[in-house]
Amino acid sequence: MEKNPTDTRIAFMVYSRLFDLLKKPFFKKKISNLRIIKSYFNDTITNIKQLMDNDLIDVVIAGGSNARIIKENFPQLPIVTLKVTGFDLLSAIITAKNYGKSTAIVTYKSGSHWADKIKLFSRSLDVEIINLNYYELNDLTNIMQTLVEKKIKSVIGASVACDYAESFGLHPILVYSEESIIDSLEQAIILQESIRHEKEINNYLRTIIDFTYSGIIAIDQNKIITICNPYAEKIFGINKTNLINKRINEVLPSTRLDKVLETGLTETNKLQSISKDITISTNRIPIIVDSVIVGAVATFNDVAEIQRIEQKIRKKIHSQSKGFHTKYCFNDIKGSSKAISEAKKLAKLYAKSNQTVLIQGETGTGKELFAHSIHDYSNRRDKPFVALNCATLPANLLESELFGYEGGAFTGAKKEGKPGLFELAHLGTILLDEISEMPLLLQTRLLRVLQEKEILRVGGEKIIPVDVRIVATTNEDLLAKVQKKEFRDDLYYRLNILHLVIPPLRDRIEDIAELLKDIVHKNSSKLYDDHTSIWDHMNRILSKYNWPGNIRQLENAIHRLCAIIEATSKKEITSDLLEKAIGFDLSFPGYSELKSTERIELIKVMDNTHWNRSRAAEILGISRTTLWRKIKKHKLDYYQQ
Repeated sequence: MEKNPTDTRIAFMVYSRLFDLLKKPFFKKKISNLRIIKSYFNDTITNIKQLMDNDLIDVVIAGGSNARIIKENFPQLPIVTLKVTGFDLLSAIITAKNYGKSTAIVTYKSGSHWADKIKLFSRSLDVEIINLNYYELNDLTNIMQTLVEKKIKSVIGASVACDYAESFGLHPILVYSEESIIDSLEQAIILQESIRHEKEINNYLRTIIDFTYSGIIAIDQNKIITICNPYAEKIFGINKTNLINKRINEVLPSTRLDKVLETGLTETNKLQSISKDITISTNRIPIIVDSVIVGAVATFNDVAEIQRIEQKIRKKIHSQSKGFHTKYCFNDIKGSSKAISEAKKLAKLYAKSNQTVLIQGETGTGKELFAHSIHDYSNRRDKPFVALNCATLPANLLESELFGYEGGAFTGAKKEGKPGLFELAHLGTILLDEISEMPLLLQTRLLRVLQEKEILRVGGEKIIPVDVRIVATTNEDLLAKVQKKEFRDDLYYRLNILHLVIPPLRDRIEDIAELLKDIVHKNSSKLYDDHTSIWDHMNRILSKYNWPGNIRQLENAIHRLCAIIEATSKKEITSDLLEKAIGFDLSFPGYSELKSTERIELIKVMDNTHWNRSRAAEILGISRTTLWRKIKKHKLDYYQQ
């Protein structure tokens, strides 16, 4: 059974006859949000248990045997019983009189609460009324056979009794009226609203108590512990199941709550030693209602934890002032090829997780761009993003950068010490670029961070908890390095939980046109718009190259092209210039060099006319035959592909 946010969390357990009655238009709006469940006896027990196990029910409405079964098996569940009023019973008996001077009222277990009314109605209406009880469904068969033998024609009762009566040819009369059903519905709605409101208050208070950054213990006027939150369990090292409902002076006499209960005096900001290693700052306050002391509560914090919180606040302010944030998002990753689209789709899914991500790809594919984008798309986007290239620093400096150091930890260390990048990235993301270059000794320390979520500064003695998501990048085959014992296998498997491979440019050549336009526009949109024919032509050329240096190599080549084109007139643009700008030989298969201004002009006209030869020949003032010869001469016929 799935939760539905529109449910009123009220279940109406009914038999078939009552189920059919509720289908009337009269009930349509009134039961629209209720769970109407057709069941009886063992089915009712199973259905109620399933609803409760899935937290889908606050109140249940039932009548007859269903109501009794639920009360007996689920005494803690609030239930509204379908009431049978004296008027309902009278109306049913009057209806039964139409079928004879005798009728039977059949109820589940005891129906004695109707006895007085039955006697009164029997005398007043001159009707013989037999009141029979059943305890199991099999009893109903015997009851109906007996009634048939006694030639009684009608049966008054709840749905199941009516169903059995009808199967024996008797006239069934449902004892429930529309008015009694409506009354039960209204009672159930009021009760459920009250329960919901009480739950909201309790959940609100429980959340505050459980997640406040202080320990809380409370006792009642009998010195019995009534509240103990998780932080208090942690401080005292005792599970609350061993504290709740126990006398405070027997299990935690050091809290002095029993003394506060006796004196009624508030004690604030008191230091108290819990153990050799733990000192707390505590407040002890009596709870007073109508001038009577009804309990006492203590709130407390670990002094060392207070110091750590202060330290974290300083680190957070420090990280914000340093501007640790992402520079890129997924919109900055250009291209719509299948390869890059699938990589972005997977990266977005990974972004919503808190697990480590290992990004693998050749040099220049944009691994850092993906790392930034993953953080920007994650739930940590408003927290710090810290990046470190593991290949740029020697081992000792890399260690102090990552983990920080205490004052005087080594020669040249600041006397006040320095937080490491893990501390500065707390609650955010740390990018470890070129993770394959991390020394083995630091790999061990990194593994501890991943396992324990805590760090120890260089030269420090205090363990500092950190909540940091790690994104690591590499252009190497880490598994191969593991096999060569150059990278820790346990760290590899800790890092390689979410694995993302960035495709090389050669596998997404169709993206070059978009990449080219984006790169040129970053230089100057005018530069692109004024030379569209040249850029279109260069796109065809660039799309035929293998790009071993990937996007970084492409960017460098295009930046050089921009510089050449900006400084050169159109007539001076030659094959040699373009070849020098790109940085590789343009004579690879499928490309013929730009040999003349005529060729450039011809390409421009053909591109502008979308290779309409008649239109191009007209613009150039030559015949189609001459145009065809020039196209062959400059080897441009492959451009139409």
